[in-house]
Amino acid sequence: MEITIGAKVEDKNGKPVGTVNNILRDTWTSEISKFSVKTELAETDLFYSPGEISETSETRVKLNVALGEVNSSIQYGAKVFDKNHQYIGTVDYPINDSLTGEIKKFKVKTKSDVEFALFSVADVEKIVPGEVDLKITAE
Repeated sequence: MEITIGAKVEDKNGKPVGTVNNILRDTWTSEISKFSVKTELAETDLFYSPGEISETSETRVKLNVALGEVNSSIQYGAKVFDKNHQYIGTVDYPINDSLTGEIKKFKVKTKSDVEFALFSVADVEKIVPGEVDLKITAE
């Protein structure tokens, strides 16, 4: 599989996501480990892994996830809200499973900028670009 910088990215339903603007490769194998997508849907770039791709061409990348699905990537800097839509903080660090590369947990920098909270993907109700909504309350 080859991905080209500047290729248009769309979700599994054909909805435009943005364009590939950076490709991260494994140091040992040179295989693509992640790629970032410049988008107008969020304040920061979105990151995807090769496992989230269904098709590629020189000019297009089609994902196998739809925007808003829980299994789509939890992005650094996304705002996190509890089930009452109370703002908790921002995603500071997604934690990937070392074998599969899937995000299992994510660290959230809270409003106080001093404390951190740790959440599981099982705590997530939905994800939209730039936002993570939880099934649980902040208390």
